[in-house]
Amino acid sequence: MSPAEFCRILERHARRRPSAIAIADDRDRVTYASLPGRIAQIARRLADTGTSCLGLLADNGVDWALADLGALAAGIPIVPLPAFFTDEQLRHAIDAAGIDLVLTDDVERVRELTGHSPTHAVSGLGLHASPAEPAHGASAHGASAHGACAHGGCGQGSKVTFTSGTTGTPKGVVLGAEGLLTVACSAARASRLRAGERHVATLPLAILLENVAGLYRPLLAGATAVLPALQGIGVDGACSADPARLLAALRCREAASVVLTPQVLEVLVDTLEHEHRPAPQRLTFAGVGGARTPACVLHRARAVGLSVYEGYGLSEASSIVALNTPRARRLGSVGRVLPHAGVRIADDGEVHVTGALFLGYLGDTSPARAEWPTGDLGSIDDDGFLFIRGRKRNVLITSHGRNVSPEWLEGLLTDGTAVREAVVVGDGRPGPAAVLRCGDVRLARAAVERVNRVLPDYARVRGFVLTHRPLTTTSASRLDIERRYRTRLDDVYRGAAGAAAR
Repeated sequence: MSPAEFCRILERHARRRPSAIAIADDRDRVTYASLPGRIAQIARRLADTGTSCLGLLADNGVDWALADLGALAAGIPIVPLPAFFTDEQLRHAIDAAGIDLVLTDDVERVRELTGHSPTHAVSGLGLHASPAEPAHGASAHGASAHGACAHGGCGQGSKVTFTSGTTGTPKGVVLGAEGLLTVACSAARASRLRAGERHVATLPLAILLENVAGLYRPLLAGATAVLPALQGIGVDGACSADPARLLAALRCREAASVVLTPQVLEVLVDTLEHEHRPAPQRLTFAGVGGARTPACVLHRARAVGLSVYEGYGLSEASSIVALNTPRARRLGSVGRVLPHAGVRIADDGEVHVTGALFLGYLGDTSPARAEWPTGDLGSIDDDGFLFIRGRKRNVLITSHGRNVSPEWLEGLLTDGTAVREAVVVGDGRPGPAAVLRCGDVRLARAAVERVNRVLPDYARVRGFVLTHRPLTTTSASRLDIERRYRTRLDDVYRGAAGAAAR
């Protein structure tokens, strides 16, 4: 779907249901009648700035949505900057993408990142504009001459999404507007979101899944994208949520649709079981993705009245590839492959995908591929349901959907004299934990605290177990070590961090 087709759909909604709310937060509402005009206004204002690549660092809200849609209409590449990234990661993103203007609601942080004070506000947005000067003097088009953008990545309405990164340096995935909108359209049809219903965003819009499923998908369906400030609904950073506040927010905003990570789903289920209260009555579609969801959590969710539908996707495929739906769902699977996509299981069991693929990585001159090897192992049953079995390579995917390289954290933990060896685990858990070879619990705790101060919240070490036994960090031994210390690691995740050495 092209941006022009997307605009025609919005105009059709404006004619048919002019007074219906398209986008809302706690301060502003935009009707479908006014939405095309506001997008066009923002597109003109952004074009007038002469920006070649736009960064967006702000909380969820109407302003975030209009900036994103305005850049799409103006054909200006946009880079959503997650607020939960560290300053070092944000500087890397600004430099790598060649961002020359940042729109923000956090003036002080952007001043520290770029060295500039915002010079003006873009008319029609409650966001401040700050010029940015990438360290290497790149621009979005300059970067395209040396990387993935040479294949069209910085064409009209393109987007660069920075993944959480398996190391401290996030990777820039260059996406085309047509692919993103095609995926959103496919997901809207599969999830059966209807005109007038409300999707409430509970993840940062800077995360691609929420951007596609929580903004583009509702607008294509003629529904309402409700985008409250995240702290106001009990969400903090990439990993933390207050379940009672979040449930209250979903109830009072009459959410019909929501996207959750497995960890947030589990804490919501815990709260509903404890309260003995029904799930939000209007919530008919709770999509869950970003990481493996334990079957027991899905069973419990349905028992408390949550209509949960697990899905599967990746940034390199413009987000969603497969999804369980009200018409077709199978527990344990991630659903059937959506119509826009294709999946092939390679001889070694790896899942390969086609359809709406990314255009390349920033800084990578490799040609774009027609088929992408995901690194996931899986299978497809006779009814077309996709099952994901695990990862080919040694990457932890937390229950919040963040990718973390254990080698990254292990290197940081042993970058000193106290910890001789470290093995980091945490696949499917709320966050990483470590088995440390160290003779002093106080020194081990100090090493963990030192490392956590420089890590983004999703990668921080939740706790540790001490051992005097030698450790190795090959993939095979990592699994063996996790099994050997499973009971004590379970204690760590229950709060007994720094369990005494045995």
